[in-house]
Amino acid sequence: MMAWDGLSIEQRHAHWREMERQMRTLMDALEGVLTDSEAELVREFTDHNEYGLALEAVYDDLVEEPRTITDEAVQAVRQLASRMNLQSRNWSELEALRDHK
Repeated sequence: MMAWDGLSIEQRHAHWREMERQMRTLMDALEGVLTDSEAELVREFTDHNEYGLALEAVYDDLVEEPRTITDEAVQAVRQLASRMNLQSRNWSELEALRDHK
């Protein structure tokens, strides 16, 4: 990926729109999985373009109080983590929560 400083304002806006879309996809996949207060915190971070904090909040909530999640949710987390270049977490821990129906 090109350095952030090298991106035009249009490219930055496109990047943010795509992250917002991916975050909505994740939140749709986690409908009924996160508590109302957990989902509200994630929405608050997202509303302020704090996507990294939003994704880390999702991760923390799911790992601290394990719940079954869909393949779609795991994929959405992976896509967001990759887009944000977040390597600090072991995102694969979410694999263990995957619903294996």
